[in-house]
Amino acid sequence: MSRAAVLSPLSLVVLLAVWEMVCRAGLVSPIVLPPPSRVWDGLVILFTAPWFPQHVWLTTLETLLGFLIGGVAAILLGIVMVNVRIFKEIIYPYVVAFQVMPKVVLAPIFITWFGFGIESKIVMAIAISFFPVVINTVVGLESVEENARS
Repeated sequence: MSRAAVLSPLSLVVLLAVWEMVCRAGLVSPIVLPPPSRVWDGLVILFTAPWFPQHVWLTTLETLLGFLIGGVAAILLGIVMVNVRIFKEIIYPYVVAFQVMPKVVLAPIFITWFGFGIESKIVMAIAISFFPVVINTVVGLESVEENARS
């Protein structure tokens, strides 16, 4: 057994113990940093709530649908951008601008447009996944040597 295999979990245990002691000693307000024991109690309450499985499933569905739609659309757009140079020259600056923009800025807009239902969350997942995938698709396809393309 390697030293890292022992020290890594041990360091986590020590960190949690120090955190608990600092909180119990009153050195940090529990509002700012609750002790790990209270965090654990909260997680147990959350995970055993009768409504929790339904909401986890719905959130998973929203996320997967959004990432699937965003990923497929982004790969298709990236392929078009690499093959149609003028299209890339026009669109790519906007893709980069949206990529660097914090996506949390878009949440109120999507909620206003699509409401509080599943649609706004799927669109948010699409926005989160779309722009990095477009950029990485373009960079990846353009890094292939010209004679290797068919």
